[in-house]
Amino acid sequence: MKSVFRELLQDEAFEEGVHWRRRRFSAGEEIIRQGDVSRSLFVVEKGTVRVVARIVIDDRHTASPNVCDLEAGEVFGELALFDDQPRSASVVAHTDCQVIEVDKEQLLLFMEEHPRAGYGIIRTISESLVARLRATNQKIFALYGWGLKDHLTDF
Repeated sequence: MKSVFRELLQDEAFEEGVHWRRRRFSAGEEIIRQGDVSRSLFVVEKGTVRVVARIVIDDRHTASPNVCDLEAGEVFGELALFDDQPRSASVVAHTDCQVIEVDKEQLLLFMEEHPRAGYGIIRTISESLVARLRATNQKIFALYGWGLKDHLTDF
């Protein structure tokens, strides 16, 4: 687990059962569902989780590609910190796993009361989001290139 989250969970002011809780999931069990509204973010403590998106292709066809796998120390559901929009993807336990579920409101209050710790949390989450955005951009560019190559005969 990343040190900022390890420190957070060890902080006496950030209490288990009030600010966060530990949850266990069996392989294949859904942790969050695309489209649901939730007020929590999660940190993988043990095991691996898989991010899966449901894509509607047309009236009769859908696909559920694996977006990525996340391991111990990685965060998911963090967009809930920044808006109240529905979940953009589902997350399923890829292996038996243990995650830390952090309540959004409690975390925001803690960060206001402890700005130094709050800065570390926001920085860590921002670094994760930037890395995911860069990976997503590369996938989009590759798909765009594939579409151009497949549908255009003259560049």
